[in-house]
Amino acid sequence: MNDVGTLDTSIWAGYIVRPKGDMRRYTCRVYETLQEASDVAQERADSHHRPYEVRVTCDTSQRIIKTIEPRKKILENMIIKWHQAGYSLDEIAPLVPQVPKAEIEAIIQQHDKETRL
Repeated sequence: MNDVGTLDTSIWAGYIVRPKGDMRRYTCRVYETLQEASDVAQERADSHHRPYEVRVTCDTSQRIIKTIEPRKKILENMIIKWHQAGYSLDEIAPLVPQVPKAEIEAIIQQHDKETRL
């Protein structure tokens, strides 16, 4: 209780990180800032290769603040879109320098193989 005689709910404010679509109940850590929660969500999304959501802990009309996709999947989707738009391997490689050229080629070959089926 605060000095006005009402219950202080500020201790309930914060952000939680959960796998996207996971509605199970379990104990989770509450993060004080959106940036901290977003950073944790990105790490988990990258390591578990699935999307994670940053949610607000209090009841609001919009509980899900943002959805974090794994970075590798996002890069693969970008590479595929460029390939579909007609970009060559040599044109795509400089656009994503963090991905080796051989891996870009493998992503393109896998996509072409899947689309032929």
